[in-house]
Amino acid sequence: MSETRVAGHEIDAAVIARMVGLRRDLHRWPELSGNEYKSRARIADELNEIGLTDVRQIAGTGLAVDVVGDPAGPCVVVRADMDALPIAEQSGLPFSSDVPGVMHACGHDAHSAMGFGAASLAAASLAAAGPDALPGTLRFVFQPAEEAEPLGGRRVVSEGHLDDVAAAVALHVDPNLETGAVGLRSGPSMASSDEFTITVQGQGGHAGWPHEAVDAIAAAAAIVGELQKVVSRRVDPRAPVALHIGRIEGGSASNVVAESVTMAGTIRALSTDARDTVRRLLGEVSDSTARACGARATVELVVGEPVLDNDPAVIAAFAAAARPGTVHRLAHATMNSEDFAFYTERVPAAMAWIGVGGEGHAPLHHPRFTLDEAVLPIGATLLFAAACALLADPPGKVKR
Repeated sequence: MSETRVAGHEIDAAVIARMVGLRRDLHRWPELSGNEYKSRARIADELNEIGLTDVRQIAGTGLAVDVVGDPAGPCVVVRADMDALPIAEQSGLPFSSDVPGVMHACGHDAHSAMGFGAASLAAASLAAAGPDALPGTLRFVFQPAEEAEPLGGRRVVSEGHLDDVAAAVALHVDPNLETGAVGLRSGPSMASSDEFTITVQGQGGHAGWPHEAVDAIAAAAAIVGELQKVVSRRVDPRAPVALHIGRIEGGSASNVVAESVTMAGTIRALSTDARDTVRRLLGEVSDSTARACGARATVELVVGEPVLDNDPAVIAAFAAAARPGTVHRLAHATMNSEDFAFYTERVPAAMAWIGVGGEGHAPLHHPRFTLDEAVLPIGATLLFAAACALLADPPGKVKR
């Protein structure tokens, strides 16, 4: 399989130019989660230009379009996300972000361009061979709000856009892999993610009379120490877990006993059981430790993405669709999280990593992140070929 040819169809040079132009426009005008209005309009315009006019708005600021071959056949989703991050760009690209403090530092601009390219291949297939070109329906979902709550993946599922779906595929760019390399892993592949806030309530007072006060900072410090033991002593060491506190705020002056402290953090896990254990212990340990210090602690938990569990049959479709010699079987899961996990929780689905750089490239979520645009037609053909394989041979077990 060549870089721009799949299933007998070639991505036209004009379409590749459209993909590059779309990616660069999205990159120059990035939008944060839940605000992808211009991005949605720009993608819809491109879909209309290739004859896909039945575009519908979904999940708030997202959109979807169905390319229908055999209406009696299965439906497979091709998902791409659209949102950017609150990062000030330092890439030096000629099409760097013109939105202060906002940047496509995770490659969602490229994901959208590759999704558009796959849709172009589907439209070209129908134009060339008619309905027989597709033994079912390909649903292209351009999803908002992958990066922040309220998560778009959760809303796509809750609105029913996967109710009639046999499988789903998605790509994520990887600057650690050479351009066009495909990273694949079956089973749990990305961690769940929950965010929490702990509020510690003490009693303020004079620093010279600490016995007449309840020091919220001392109680918070004790909680931080005890929470480290949750991972090291209370969770099965064979289950990867991360419990991280990333923000602590409290106190008003050096000679005043702090009355309250607020801490915020995240829980990551690669199994549902470990996730449930840590969430339970977060509340128990915070409460009991605060009480031992004479304070009180309350925990607010925001339940985020589940574990991303790649279906083996969908991974096999990716492997068969990839160019010879480009597949890397990944030995380890990552503690990154992805809201495509809501899709894998609902239907047989998988996300593959696709290389966009290799050695010397800045990591994801970095202000100097860049990617090799040569990946765009490679990713588009990979998505289309894998989706078509799943149309022809859908996974036997559909989750409901």
